[in-house]
Amino acid sequence: CFVVSLGHIGALTAVIGDLAELFGCAAGINDSTTAITFVALGTSLPDMFASKTAATQDEYADASIVNVTGSNSVNVFLGIGVPWLIAALHWYQAGASEAWMKAHGDYLPSYPNGAFIVESGDLAFSVVVFTLGACVCLGIIWIRRVVYGGELGGPSDAKACSSFLLVLLWVFYIALSVWKSSSPSVSIGDQVLSICIVIPIIGILMVIFLIMLQVLKVSKQYIGEEGFWGIFVAVGVVGLRVLFFFMFQS
Repeated sequence: CFVVSLGHIGALTAVIGDLAELFGCAAGINDSTTAITFVALGTSLPDMFASKTAATQDEYADASIVNVTGSNSVNVFLGIGVPWLIAALHWYQAGASEAWMKAHGDYLPSYPNGAFIVESGDLAFSVVVFTLGACVCLGIIWIRRVVYGGELGGPSDAKACSSFLLVLLWVFYIALSVWKSSSPSVSIGDQVLSICIVIPIIGILMVIFLIMLQVLKVSKQYIGEEGFWGIFVAVGVVGLRVLFFFMFQS
């Protein structure tokens, strides 16, 4: 069953990758953007559901958190290492073919017998943003353990704020990575500035979220939760219409 499951996962991953590439080609989106959005969502949603199941069924949060770290370890170490090893062994045995010389002729003096070559892109900015987000996530887990005695659970406000902050980290990681991918010639100073701008934006959004939570609590006593969300949606629609009006006026 385990081997068959791995085979199905591999086949579905290949299909998702091809569909995402075709969608990106049709929509004019580059491969790096589709990789960190559609492909990443398609391959990571099963991990999310597995973590949710582990969190609700187990007494402790270890299984759900270890599932996330273990899954990423497999993706990084095996997902990159095993294909790289197979390709390196293949090129070591096959040697430099005519197609290889045509594609990588500049590397022929260094690798006369051929080699597995993948030219590096610009992943430094995305890796830095991801690392910063991961550090914030670990900090949240540590704070929750100290304050509430566990990584998961606790008061409803703490759970909502933690979840909202983690979602914001993912959204801004995607936004910054897409921005860098669409503007490859951005200077290092602008990259640092973009990260610095995001930090207060996240703080402002967290404050707005906290205010909404308090307003929701108060509104439940008078108009109910449904009434609050109805007013919220109405205000949001009116705000968007006003925003679009001024955008088109300018």
